[in-house]
Parts: sequence; C-alpha cells; structure tokens
Amino acid sequence: MNDEIIPRPGGSDAHRTLAYERVLCALLDIRTLDELRDVFSRRLTQEAAAGFAAALDETRARKQPDSFALGWAIEAVIAARRRAAGDDIAQMFNDPTFHAPPSETAIALYNEMWEARS
Repeated sequence: MNDEIIPRPGGSDAHRTLAYERVLCALLDIRTLDELRDVFSRRLTQEAAAGFAAALDETRARKQPDSFALGWAIEAVIAARRRAAGDDIAQMFNDPTFHAPPSETAIALYNEMWEARS
C-alpha cells in the first residue's frame, strides 16, 4: 500500500492522516487507501462509526475477526433505519436459517443508503 507521502516523525497532518489510514486498512482488511476513503466517504459508514465499539465487542463475542466489526456496525444502522420505517429486517441479518432474499424495494433502499455520501 504505497502513497506519495512518506510519513516521518512529527510530520504534517497529511502524514498523520496517512498513518491512520494505513492502520485502518490493516485492521479492517481493506485492500487499498482508495477503497478505505470510499468506504468512509459514505454517510452510512460515518453513522456506523458511533456504534463501532459495540459492534467490535459483538464481533469478538461471536469469535469472528475484528475486521467484521465495521460491517456489523453498518448492518446495525441499516436495521435501525428500516425498523424506524416500520420494516424489521433483523431476521435477514441475524437468523442463519433465513434464506429469503430481500425484495427489489428493499434492495433499492439499501443501495440508496449506501450511495449517500457526505
């Protein structure tokens, strides 16, 4: 994962930001800095960050890799939004025996949530 900025001790904000981004890529199992920046440019991810600690605890309790926590936090935000709209989709995320695909309407709503950027 190379970038044109070479971090150095006591460097600029850009150097510190790049260092944070590289650590996040490794922790979240994200392949590139561009992919990381894309994921964190989305409102859904930014909202999910508030629940990341709880999602990390849940991920560890399930003995899953820490890199799953961000996805878990995003799923929690999606589920909360849909529940607030009167559509409880928790079964789709949490029931391993549930095999019905989401409706076309639901897919369109999820895509709309994911595409929103700040």
